[in-house]
Amino acid sequence: MMVNRNIPDPPEGWAYVDAVTLLKCIDDKGNVRYRELMTETLPAVEALGMATTFVDTLRKNIMEGSR
Repeated sequence: MMVNRNIPDPPEGWAYVDAVTLLKCIDDKGNVRYRELMTETLPAVEALGMATTFVDTLRKNIMEGSR
């Protein structure tokens, strides 16, 4: 369970359907680990497209100096 990590509600008229997530974790030895998860019904090719879109948007925002 993630505590104090809120996912905002979708914009009005939208509904969340599927997700691709990258979770930053700490194991029992204090090492940082990453875990990739996606909803079971999401085709892998669509998950790849979602992840690529996120990376492209993140890169654009970083280059423009925003978050």
